Amino acid sequence: LFDGNKLIGVAMIANPCSENVKKSIFGFEHKNTVRELHRLALLDEAPKNSESYFISRCYKLLSKIRPDLWAIVSFSDTTINHHGGIYQATNHLYYGKSAPATFYLDGNRLRHPRQNGKNISKKEAILKGWKPVKRQSKNRYLFLLGDKRKRKNSKRLLKVKIEPYPKK
Repeated sequence: LFDGNKLIGVAMIANPCSENVKKSIFGFEHKNTVRELHRLALLDEAPKNSESYFISRCYKLLSKIRPDLWAIVSFSDTTINHHGGIYQATNHLYYGKSAPATFYLDGNRLRHPRQNGKNISKKEAILKGWKPVKRQSKNRYLFLLGDKRKRKNSKRLLKVKIEPYPKK
């Protein structure tokens, strides 16, 4: 996202780290129609409502260039007091909490327990000098891509249960 010539925001949409996340949304048959909003970062100086504007534009562009994609999953990390307010404001669907997990601290970098397509055991992590860190469950959100008809068809195929938004 640019403000004039100045970069003020970046979004990264990619394959989820976990095959189970992909399969959980529409089932194994349609697992490749799901991507994850891995990162969203905007400068604090970005104008009001920039996050929702940027997410909306990213999803519209993605729907146009990748009509084979049906949904974007995203997670809000309750360990750092992120409860998903921006996902709620942009009409993502809430589908519960993930299980608590152990991540690994590599110096100042928090590492996912799955690296380069391979699960890292606690023993392997410790051998690398990584410190196990317990993380709370994350709120799970889902955004259905496409026009009204495509979203309605996608919603019929959902394997996850949509729930009311969580309270902070």
